[in-house]
Amino acid sequence: MIKNLVVLLMLVLCSKEYCYSQQMKPGTVILLATKSAVNIDRAVDSLLNGSEEDANSVLQYYRIKQDIAKVNSVTDIISRKYPRGEAAAIQATLHLHQQSDMVEVERLFDEFVKKFDNQQVINLYPVMADRAAKSRSLEHFIKYWGKIQDTRTKDMILKLCGPMLIQRDPNRMKILFDKKLSEFNIEKDNLKEYYDLLEIYSDIYMELKDYPKALNEIERVFLFRQEKSDDLLQKYANLLSLNKQYEKSFVIVDSLIRKGKGNEELKNELTISFNQLFPSNDVEHYLQGIQSKLKMQITKDIAKDIIKEKAPDFLITDAKGKSYRLADFKGKYLILDFWATWCGPCKKSFPAMQQAVNKFEKDTDVKFLFIHTWERSKNPIEDAVTYLRENNYTFDLYMDLKDDKTRVNPAISQFGVDGIPAKFVIDPQGFIRYRGAGFDGGDDTLVSELSAIIEYIKRK
Repeated sequence: MIKNLVVLLMLVLCSKEYCYSQQMKPGTVILLATKSAVNIDRAVDSLLNGSEEDANSVLQYYRIKQDIAKVNSVTDIISRKYPRGEAAAIQATLHLHQQSDMVEVERLFDEFVKKFDNQQVINLYPVMADRAAKSRSLEHFIKYWGKIQDTRTKDMILKLCGPMLIQRDPNRMKILFDKKLSEFNIEKDNLKEYYDLLEIYSDIYMELKDYPKALNEIERVFLFRQEKSDDLLQKYANLLSLNKQYEKSFVIVDSLIRKGKGNEELKNELTISFNQLFPSNDVEHYLQGIQSKLKMQITKDIAKDIIKEKAPDFLITDAKGKSYRLADFKGKYLILDFWATWCGPCKKSFPAMQQAVNKFEKDTDVKFLFIHTWERSKNPIEDAVTYLRENNYTFDLYMDLKDDKTRVNPAISQFGVDGIPAKFVIDPQGFIRYRGAGFDGGDDTLVSELSAIIEYIKRK
C-alpha cells in the first residue's frame, strides 16, 4: 500500500530500492529464482490466475526488473480482476497524481472514497496535499495535510510542499510553521527534519521582507549542516548582502562562481558586494578573469569525457506532429536535451541552455533538440509549449511521446536513459560523443562544457 508521497514516486519510477525494501511476496521469490524464460512465463500465467496476493507478486517482480511495460500491463490485468484491490488503488492514485486541476482532483478523490477502503483513503491524503500545493491552493492543502496521521509523513509533505505555498499567503504559512516548530521535540525528533523546516521558515521571513529574521534562521541552518549545498550557500549569501554584511557575502559568492556554479543571480549578487567593497575597481573585468580561468580548466579536462558510440536511429515529433529521425539532421552537431515539465533540475538548467542556444545561434552546423519525454499529463504537448512560451525560451521543441501499446517513451529508451535531464552530443557522422546526466546548478560550467565539447569534436 502507498505509505507516503515518496513511495508513490518510487512506484512511478519502478524503483528497485522500493521493491527490495518491502516484504518479498512468495510468488516474487519463485520468479526471481527462475532462470528459464519459458518457465518464468508459465509461472507468471499461473500466479496471475491465482489469488490477489499471487497476482501482486507478479507486479512486484516486474517492478524489481524495472520492466515498465510489463508493470503497466499487469497492473491493468489485476485492476480489472480486483477492482477494489491494492493494484487498482495504486492505479487510481497514480491517475489522480497526474491531474493538475483541483476540481478534477477532488472529483477523482470522491470516486476513490466510494470505491476503496478507509486505509487506502488515508494513504491518499499525502497525494491530495501535494496536488493542492501544486495548484497553489492553500485551503485545500491545509484540509488534506491536516488529515495525514503519520507525523513523519506529515513533516515530509510540509517540507516538500511548503515552499510552493509561501508566495500564496506568507502570513498564514508563518502561523502554520510557528505552530509546527513550537511542537517539534528537538531532543526526540529528527534534527535534520527540524532544520529542513527551519530553512523554509527563513524563506517565509524572506517573502515578508523581514531580512534580519530571515538571516537569523538561515544562519542557524548554515551552522547546523556539515555539508552545505550550493542553494543554501547562495541563499545565505543573499541574506548577508540584504543585511549589508557585504564582506561575508562576497567570500561565499566568489567561491561559488570560481567553482563554475555561477548564474545571473549570483553574478548580480557579487556585483553588489564587489561595488560596496571595492568601489574603484571594475567588477566586469574581475568576472571576466574568473570566467577565463574556468574555461581554460574545462577545456583542459574535456578530452576525458569524450566518447564515440553509434547513436540510435531515434524517432521524435515536433509540436505539430511532424516526425523526425536521426538521418534528418545529418551533417549537424546535435545537442539533445531530454526533459519534462515536471522535472525540477531540467527546468533549472534551462537558463544555461538558453545561453548556449544564443551562443551558437549563428552557427548553422549546430542544432539543439529539446525533447520532452516521460509525460505525466494528458496534454504533454500543450504543457511543454506553454512552459517554454511563458518563460521566454527560444528552444526547438520535440516530443518523445509514450507508445500507446507499450506505454514506453521510445526515444529515451533507445538511449538507455534512467534519469532526466539527460544530454547527448552527436557528431555529423551519427556518433554520440558526449553524454551527461542531471544538473548541479552551475550555469557557467554547463555553457562552457557544451562549448568546449563542440569545439573539441569539430577539431577532431
